[in-house]
Amino acid sequence: MDEEKVRINVYYRDRETKNLIDVCYFYTSMFSEWIRALKFCKEFGVIIYPKDDDDRVNQEAYDKLNGIGGTIEDFWLELGSDDSIQSIEVILK
Repeated sequence: MDEEKVRINVYYRDRETKNLIDVCYFYTSMFSEWIRALKFCKEFGVIIYPKDDDDRVNQEAYDKLNGIGGTIEDFWLELGSDDSIQSIEVILK
């Protein structure tokens, strides 16, 4: 994991309860490209669906997003030192 310094955490904001539900997370070394992609998706309302064949995707979130998907409500970066993994937090609505 030396090359993969950024973890992207994806959450879904439940429409009824407004609670955040973990959807999934993944690691990347191409964080600048992901930031551009997330900005584009937020700006243009791109619908995002979790993969149905990924067993690490939270089943509760998959059930709520299945068929309707989600758009990006917000995203931000959490920074640490060289010794810790930086993260990008993404909230779908």
